[in-house]
Amino acid sequence: MTLEQGYFITQIAAGVILVASVIFLAIQVRQNTTMLNQMVREEFRVASNSLFEEVAKNPEFAHLHKKIGDSYESLNDLDKHRATFIARKTVRNLVHSIQAKLHGNLTDEQWGKTQYDIVSASRRPHVKAEWNSVKHIYSQNVQDLWNESAST
Repeated sequence: MTLEQGYFITQIAAGVILVASVIFLAIQVRQNTTMLNQMVREEFRVASNSLFEEVAKNPEFAHLHKKIGDSYESLNDLDKHRATFIARKTVRNLVHSIQAKLHGNLTDEQWGKTQYDIVSASRRPHVKAEWNSVKHIYSQNVQDLWNESAST
């Protein structure tokens, strides 16, 4: 074998290794995307479950949560302040899910669940108030998906 033939064989081997590396990288990106999808939904599920658990275990919090839904406008300043932080957590988690949808990181099933959560949350007065105060910091695409989901 001549030096030139050895050079060509080396170039072919390098090309095969490069293609294999690109395929491996694509597989890794897909796995990371799948993990990110699961993390986004899990993050919202954990946040939702912590709220549900707090309502179930803490009578004072359950009373506040009910008052927020039933008579938000008549809440005192401290309770409105508490309601704002509950709403802020809810809005942030839902916006993270919307952003994941916009980046192609949610399945249709996950997006359907997120839309249901947006509809439910956006009916709560404290979430409406929080969304209206922070929506300007999010992209128009995020705002459009929120509004579209909330109106269904």
